[in-house]
Amino acid sequence: MVELGGWDRMNYWRNPPPALREREAARFPAWLTQLALSLPKLELLRAEVRALGPDTWRVRLAVGNAGYLPSNISKRAIERKTVRGTVFQIHLPPECTLISGRERVEGPHLEGHAPRQSLQAFLPQREITADRAVVEWVVQGPRGAAIGLVACADRAGTVRTEVTLD
Repeated sequence: MVELGGWDRMNYWRNPPPALREREAARFPAWLTQLALSLPKLELLRAEVRALGPDTWRVRLAVGNAGYLPSNISKRAIERKTVRGTVFQIHLPPECTLISGRERVEGPHLEGHAPRQSLQAFLPQREITADRAVVEWVVQGPRGAAIGLVACADRAGTVRTEVTLD
């Protein structure tokens, strides 16, 4: 038999023979899972409120990167300015006012758990908490008011929580 029309490019040049395709495709889920587990992941470490006076409160939000890679994924992304640092926001109800801090704060890029230096380097790592960031605000408002807190990293996700002034 002779086939007219040339090569069947999809089945001859690009894909394995039909009998081997299932075995070839079975390798990819484990690899994709390993890849996904290495990505940065923003996590909430602490959200707290401390009274500074009868109607004045210090609100603190702390987040960390639980992933292997840094929140910017690569140094090139920082050089090209395609990613922002971790962005923190506070959402106040109408009865509360912000005394100190800004409603939206851009924080640092968060390091991951990947080694940043080789085993041949003898100097200690100076930034031991580079995988974490903390932002504080001072708020004036009545006891019992609910305040929304959000932290977002472009490639590491978003964390949302709510604290109550009490």
